[in-house]
Amino acid sequence: MKTGLQILVATHDRSFLTGLLNSGVNISVARLTRGDGPNKASRLDSTQLKALWTDPVLKYTNVLDGLFHRLVVVAEAEGDCAYLSAAIDCEGREEDPLPRNEILFVPTGGKDGMAKVSSALSAVDVPVVAAPDLDMLSDQRKLQNLVKSVGGVWTEEMANLWKLATVDLNAPREPAKVGHVLDAIVSALEGKRNNQFSAGDKELVLAQLRTQGSPWASVKDHGMSAFKGSARRAASTLLTLLDEAGVVLVEEGELERLAPEIGVRKGPGWLQVALSEGEQCNQMTQSHIDRILRAGGSKIGH
Repeated sequence: MKTGLQILVATHDRSFLTGLLNSGVNISVARLTRGDGPNKASRLDSTQLKALWTDPVLKYTNVLDGLFHRLVVVAEAEGDCAYLSAAIDCEGREEDPLPRNEILFVPTGGKDGMAKVSSALSAVDVPVVAAPDLDMLSDQRKLQNLVKSVGGVWTEEMANLWKLATVDLNAPREPAKVGHVLDAIVSALEGKRNNQFSAGDKELVLAQLRTQGSPWASVKDHGMSAFKGSARRAASTLLTLLDEAGVVLVEEGELERLAPEIGVRKGPGWLQVALSEGEQCNQMTQSHIDRILRAGGSKIGH
């Protein structure tokens, strides 16, 4: 029976919130932001909240905890979040203006979930930074939506730079032939005929095949080096503007490339090896996390 009753509750407890969501009642969240000026209230309505909670991927992440943090960083996978979170805790790192426990890393189950999570959190004035792999540049529509979802503005300058940066990579290509595959394998293994076939050789072959099949695979493998000449200059300028908007792409291509010395290329074993060997504290990773925190700092006024 509907009673028309409305209940207001103040909480910082995610479990309490999820319990209400599981009950099926309509819930809206109002987030109070306290600063130097007047307090500000922002609202996430029941439709937006329900969309997050019913998403089969996002329901089992820590996305709702973002409502209680001063900065949220969204990344593609749980392993990405764990690695970036560890990078902040490196010994000898200068103290960041924002306390570590005020920053939350949220996995979105891939690039497609980033804008959905960012939009919901931005609606209640949670500062959000998105940190996808570099091949996010492959789709202008998705990139534009992501910029808007973190509270940025997709400008005409960004659109023009995107076209200049990606014109060669997005050009129609001849379908791969068997000869192309053979050439790729020979290129990877030339001079090794009598060697034992190793895991490293296998990765070289797969990398060559990915490069032959899609130019954007080359971007994931080689990062900014995949862009040449004027396209490289345009991509570099675009990344600077995206940083300022709150979308920080991995310049090295994909997050795993921040730890190039790791023998494990991808998968669940990569994170364990990378953290065990302290790769989260290497220069490339620290440079990347610095970019993320600068973008976040500009959003919260630090």
